[in-house]
Parts: sequence; structure tokens; C-alpha cells
Amino acid sequence: MDALACELADALDRLREEARRARAVEALGGSLDLDEVLARVADAAAALPGAAASIVRVQPPDGEPLLAASGIDVPPGSGHVVGVAPDGAPVRAVALSYHYRPGSEPADPLRTAIAVPLAGPEGPLGFVTVFGRGDGTPLGSEGFAALEAIAAGAAPAIDNARRRRAAGRHEAIDPLTRLGSRTAFHDALAREVARAHRSGSAVTVLVVDIDGLRALNEEHGHLAGDDAVRALGATIAHGARRGDIVCRIGGGEFGAILPDGGRIEAEAQFARMQAALGRRSDRRPRALSISAGMAELGPDDDAVSLLARAQAALKRAKERGRGTAAEGRTAP
Repeated sequence: MDALACELADALDRLREEARRARAVEALGGSLDLDEVLARVADAAAALPGAAASIVRVQPPDGEPLLAASGIDVPPGSGHVVGVAPDGAPVRAVALSYHYRPGSEPADPLRTAIAVPLAGPEGPLGFVTVFGRGDGTPLGSEGFAALEAIAAGAAPAIDNARRRRAAGRHEAIDPLTRLGSRTAFHDALAREVARAHRSGSAVTVLVVDIDGLRALNEEHGHLAGDDAVRALGATIAHGARRGDIVCRIGGGEFGAILPDGGRIEAEAQFARMQAALGRRSDRRPRALSISAGMAELGPDDDAVSLLARAQAALKRAKERGRGTAAEGRTAP
């Protein structure tokens, strides 16, 4: 009777574990963040019975391979690669064993691994690998079946997330100036404001706009206006400090985020822009002039209010005339 009770208890434990893994894999579809998806897959694989650690390696549509690990530290740029069969035939799994040189074996070494492919619609997306410390295969038959189920459930979520990341990279670039886009600016501003509040550091927003861009378009055509926008973009990018974030956020309007910078740094950057544009104006249909508004982060600011103060300052600067700058007012 005791043996039957133990078997039933073991069976219930297995069912609970399988249900937990199924919920974890199902939850992957709710996230479109690629790093989060990979981390969840690595955690699920490392939690399998017999697994000491896991690594998920995915090749994005463009860029460097991405790695997520659980139970093991993977150095940046790690060369951990699991390949397909030499003849190109699809594989179900790849088994590995590790043999160390005399005197170089770590205290608690990883000795074996088994990797299963993450199958995408156009070929393998990568592999999820489970490592063991014993001499035998890290996973038994049930564990291997669970690893295949994790890979099968995770692959669509990984494919969706990596495609979204690739599309986001294209959306983040302004096609005319090749600077960051409006979307990239808002994302970066939210990130830098949160960082500044956490660390107590400064961050300032500088908003710059071409004076009379509409008149330039009407008098000389939109190609001349585009040329002016590109010129200002290049000028802002050239004069930015290392670490500043420069994006095009409107027709002739640009935003610069100055981490760890205040009003003095913003005023100096605006002066550099004016000087550089003055040197270039003799090659353009009409002299370019710019106005600017700037705002330094206050204790009650969020990204929205900080940008609103900078844009309100820009409006005041334009009302005063061409080629001026104004500082954003803090809330009363």
C-alpha cells in the first residue's frame, strides 16, 4: 500500500511539474520582448530534472547572436555555438560531452549537454541547450520530451519577438537624417528620466527647430527643405557630446537628450550648432537659423512633462524672434 501511495504521489508531482511547464511555455506568447522570452526559456530548461544549467542561443535576422543563460555565467561575446548537421539535414538533437585538459578542470565541471533546435518557419532560429554534471546524458527520456516541448512552444514566441525587434530597429531610424526617430526619442527619454530619478543625476532636453522652414519649402521647394533638415541633423549630431541622444521628432524639429547634463551644457550645445550652421549657410539657398527650448529634469517631472516644458520654451523663443533659445519654466 505504501508503494502504491508513493507511486501516486510521484505521478501527481510529475503532473504538477508538467502543468507548470505548460503554463510557463504558454506565457511566452504574452511577451514580445526578445530578452524576456529568451530568459524565460532558459529558466524553464534549467528547471528540468537532471539539468545543471541551460543556454538559449538565437540568431536574429540582423546583428549579433543573442544568448540567455540560467545556472551558468556566460561571458559577453561567448562562442557557445551548436550547429546543424554537416550535410544540412535537420536534426532532432545534438549531444555534447566536455573533456578538460589536465589541471584545468573546474571544481564542479559541466560534463555533458544536449541541445534541441528552435524550429522557425524558415529554418532553425537557434538552439536551447541543457547541461549536466554527470557522465551520462543530462536528461532522461521524460526530461528530453519536456525539453522538446519547451523548444516547440517557445519557437513561435521567439520568432515573433525577434521579428518585432528587427522591425523596431527600422522604425527607430529617421529615413531622411538617419538619426533616431520620434519613437526612438520617446523611448530613450522615458529610459533616461527613470535612470536620472533612480540615481539622482541630471538630464536635460534640448529641442531645436529650423526657423522659417515652411517659407523655405514654398520659396525653393521641398528638396531644399529636406536639405536644410539633413544639414541641421548632421550639425546637431556632430556637436553632441559622447552619450547624448539626438533624434528628429518633427518636420524641422530635433530633440537632444543630455544625460548628466544641465542648462549650461545645453546652452553650449546650442551655441555650437549656431556657429556650425553659420559656416555652412553660404552653400544654401538661404541662411539657416534655428531656435531652441531647453528644460532640465525637476523632482516632479516625468518624461512627458519634461518634454512639454522644453517645447513650451521653444515656442517662447520663436515668439521672440529667429535664432534664440529659452529655458523651460518649472511648475509653480
